[in-house]
Amino acid sequence: MQVASRLFLMWAVCWPFPELNASPFYSSMLVAWSLTEVIRYTYFALKQVEAVPGWLHWTRYSAFLVLYPVGISSEVAMTLFALFGPASGLWEWYPYGLVLVLLSYIPGEYLEGIREAIGESGSLITWFNRLGYPLHPHAEAAQEVPRGWQQQGEEDPIKWLVDRAEQNSTLRFRDV
Repeated sequence: MQVASRLFLMWAVCWPFPELNASPFYSSMLVAWSLTEVIRYTYFALKQVEAVPGWLHWTRYSAFLVLYPVGISSEVAMTLFALFGPASGLWEWYPYGLVLVLLSYIPGEYLEGIREAIGESGSLITWFNRLGYPLHPHAEAAQEVPRGWQQQGEEDPIKWLVDRAEQNSTLRFRDV
């Protein structure tokens, strides 16, 4: 859903109507999208080596509370600007297509917000536990953050990364 809405905004709103890109909603939409992806993929990269700092873990599961409404509001505003502006001059059916997409935001973005809230955990209880609001007796386990090489006592981060990769692979670097 997220990819579809971004493709729609870029190719059906921003590209055919470049005059709308001067809007502050265009900037806020791009900032919300960018920050979301930087946080998400930094988290995923560090998670691969079990070195996610606590602040990034918290940010990964909390930033959407601000970024999601900013992004959605900006997307809807950009579509409305196109709808009530230059869209009627493109093709006769174009405004109807924009209205259909806007109507799809109602159930689609609600479900996307629920998915974001639940995240990888698959449970709202785990999500609240991660935010520091324990709703489960084993909340401490849900908040446990993997430790990186510095906390494991290794002096060389490269050696730690190679050893970590070898643990997860049948191919050993020293065999090559």
